[in-house]
Amino acid sequence: MKEHDFLKYLKRNPGENIGELSDFSHAVIIPAYDEERNLPLLLESLNCTDIPCPVAVIIVVNYPAGASPQSSLALYQSLQNTRLDGGLKLFALFAPELTGGVGEARKIGFDLFCRSRNSRNADSSVMFSLDADCLVDKNYFCETLELASPDDTGCVIIGVKHQKSDDPAISEAITLYENYLLDYEKNLAACNSPYAYNAIGSGFAVKVRDYIRCGGMKLKKAGEDFYFIQSAAKCSQIVKTTRPLVFPSPRLSERVPFGTGTAVRDIIAGTMPRQVTLESFSKLKNVLETIVLTGALDNGENFISLLAPDEAKFFIENGFLSAWQKILSNQKPSTEKEKQCAFHLWFDALQTRRFLHKMSGR
Repeated sequence: MKEHDFLKYLKRNPGENIGELSDFSHAVIIPAYDEERNLPLLLESLNCTDIPCPVAVIIVVNYPAGASPQSSLALYQSLQNTRLDGGLKLFALFAPELTGGVGEARKIGFDLFCRSRNSRNADSSVMFSLDADCLVDKNYFCETLELASPDDTGCVIIGVKHQKSDDPAISEAITLYENYLLDYEKNLAACNSPYAYNAIGSGFAVKVRDYIRCGGMKLKKAGEDFYFIQSAAKCSQIVKTTRPLVFPSPRLSERVPFGTGTAVRDIIAGTMPRQVTLESFSKLKNVLETIVLTGALDNGENFISLLAPDEAKFFIENGFLSAWQKILSNQKPSTEKEKQCAFHLWFDALQTRRFLHKMSGR
């Protein structure tokens, strides 16, 4: 990547440097809070993987502001004597009193490894995002790195499937939720949406170059994975593994206001996730088929006139007309392809979800 862009990001995101990290081609970043039981299982799982080249295992031991530091301190101290096998080496960081949730913990680890790179190897170095309560497949590194090898690939979405729970109610709820996510992704793909993936913090890998291009990890207490991967999709090519390689624990976490743990608890209580109707996906497909019509995006009014009334109403109410005028004036997309790409920058994963919920009457 351009050295100017690389150095600009590092200047904006200063911090600790660990010289030894420069000896490692790739890194896996693992936030850990109150994970004394699960983390050793993950490290054992990583030890059993095939390692094609040296990989740094960066564990960001943290706790939120206002919480007791005791368990996190004990975990951090125990990691000082932990050794991994083969081409893996553990680097433990202590990050106390975080206010930005798991997104901040991830960012600390990602940025640390970025500072060990340079503008040349940033194009090929891959950072894996993982959680401390997961297990991984033996080919976790090899399959992901193979998919990331083409130069135009910036981010790999890694398949995730939860471990089975001893509690039948939890297992059934997790299965229902995973099927819900897979159906949503499948229907997005059928509409030819560029955002047809499921964003899970323990299930992606990104090149340093593309991490920097999209501004780094988002500082959010929840949903940081969704917003980061949305940004990655806007500035790089995303590919997906063909099978699950990451297996989170089936526990019902209450650390964030939404996500898998919250959804599974709601399902057990009798409330399913917000349903998206097939008719709504049909309307999305119509929108995405409309933008490829010659001249459809020459101006906002023309595009709106080609949509069904309820579809047009969504775009009008969400400020598309003024936004599109600014895009045409500032970005000056000239070809049909450039206009379509600019449209997807505005009608992103979040806008797509809002559209589907609106068309579903929710």
